Amino acid sequence: MEKQGLSGNALSKRARVGQRSISRLLRGEQDPTLSMVASVAKGLKLPPLVLLSGKLVPKSGNKR
Repeated sequence: MEKQGLSGNALSKRARVGQRSISRLLRGEQDPTLSMVASVAKGLKLPPLVLLSGKLVPKSGNKR
């Protein structure tokens, strides 16, 4: 999240997930529901699989 320059509050608004829930997720105090993963992924403009895999996938055309 920090790599995208977002605060927990900004992610909460983008993902339409409560700030307390985002805070708990970031601290590892709460496991996300599938719905929450989908919402956070949408807020980050990433496919949900990226969050589930724990790896960032380069965009098409970007070779590393």
